Amino acid sequence: MKDGTDPLDETMRLLERVRQGLYFAGRDRELIEKFKAGLKKVGSSATKDKSRHCPNCNTGMEGYSFLGFVLDRCQSCGGIWMDQRELEAILRKATRSHLASVIERFIAGKEGITEVDSKHETNN
Repeated sequence: MKDGTDPLDETMRLLERVRQGLYFAGRDRELIEKFKAGLKKVGSSATKDKSRHCPNCNTGMEGYSFLGFVLDRCQSCGGIWMDQRELEAILRKATRSHLASVIERFIAGKEGITEVDSKHETNN
């Protein structure tokens, strides 16, 4: 204890950081699996540009649908590519609540409530 630090305290702090790292790595794996489950391959006519190539490995890309958006996925490295506008729209759609979705449609002038919304309101 020359420098005033307790080796046991330092070891406990390190152990806590390792536990946190393991926890967040597990959460990341869960989110990645959830994301992969949401990807659905779409026909070639739905892709924006059939001549697109992966910026990472220059291999051809396929179109996949996720939350109603068509994303480009590399056939070789598995990378998923989108532009800033698509990313922002996906994040906005993925993070909003059901109520926020209904309010957003109402404000946008789509005042009609869908069948799913009607069922949700009658159950509450």
